[in-house]
Amino acid sequence: MVARILRYIKALAGDARGTSLVEFAAAAPVFALLVVGIGDISRGFSERLALQQAANRTLELAHLGTRDPDYNYLIPEAATAAGVPQSQVGLDSWLECNGTRKAFDATCDEAEEMARYITLTINSTFRPAFSSIAYPDARPDGTVPLIAKASLRVQ
Repeated sequence: MVARILRYIKALAGDARGTSLVEFAAAAPVFALLVVGIGDISRGFSERLALQQAANRTLELAHLGTRDPDYNYLIPEAATAAGVPQSQVGLDSWLECNGTRKAFDATCDEAEEMARYITLTINSTFRPAFSSIAYPDARPDGTVPLIAKASLRVQ
């Protein structure tokens, strides 16, 4: 009886039928997780790109001309373009006189080189489909912060 069992085990050890099915069953979940993970990361990059495009396009309005000398009209425009509340949009404006930063409404001496700048910052979040441990700067609530900045010299 023992000899018969040993012959049966030897016969199974030499049989390769079904090996590829076992290998596929072991590898399929890994490949599926890899494909879904890449899709999730791609979605995050897509949202980040859309946020950056909203910031860039909003600054195009400032480039066309001013309706308001302090450029505050850009905040609601950026919020609408990015689909975020106005509280998540920041606008920084300043004057540089020979490289020295001053208030936007200040003036430079005649001999100084003058440049006025505005920077628009839009903050948003991305919620990955899976745990965010693979994402840098992930928050405890599972979201990943997205920040888009765009700057423009207006004068």
